[in-house]
Amino acid sequence: MGLFFWIFDLLMPSVMVFFGLLFRSHPPPSINWVYGYRTSRSMKSLEAWDYAHRRLGRLWTVLGIMLFCSIAASKLLIPLPEEQLSLYHVGIGMLVMLASIPLVERDLERRFR
Repeated sequence: MGLFFWIFDLLMPSVMVFFGLLFRSHPPPSINWVYGYRTSRSMKSLEAWDYAHRRLGRLWTVLGIMLFCSIAASKLLIPLPEEQLSLYHVGIGMLVMLASIPLVERDLERRFR
């Protein structure tokens, strides 16, 4: 059961790093309603769309690596039941992902008034 929780806990930071690298180098080529960072501000122009994906990609790459390292360290150092620790990790991962939205939106607002 321990391997399951390791995989489960490290899945979100791994996905963040993967999509961070993908968005930095290959953002979705056109504005769409299916895939990508879709907010009203990012979809106003192709320039804003590309900028939002590059910015989100940088954030998710850095935050994903930091989250990966901190989750791995906490799993090794914090003596809590695996299930409980896993719930904390998922919650923190979701907060980190959601916290990136206002940062990108603020940058979009400053750059594309």
